[in-house]
Amino acid sequence: MNSQTIIKVPKENVNDEYCTLIELRIKTGDYVKRGSVICIFETSKATFEVEASANGYAHFFVSENDEIKVGKP
Repeated sequence: MNSQTIIKVPKENVNDEYCTLIELRIKTGDYVKRGSVICIFETSKATFEVEASANGYAHFFVSENDEIKVGKP
């Protein structure tokens, strides 16, 4: 069975509408385990890690230093 888990940029700060992707810890096509840190975002006040919510292969449609709207994949 093929399934996808889409990760959306979480809202970490009530004032921020965008976050900057400052680091990808894995590459597209890498296998990840649930709970592994896959990337780090920066807001106007802090940085935060995003973890894989499921086991599987990662595919990114963004790059490091991209500014991404909160709530977008």
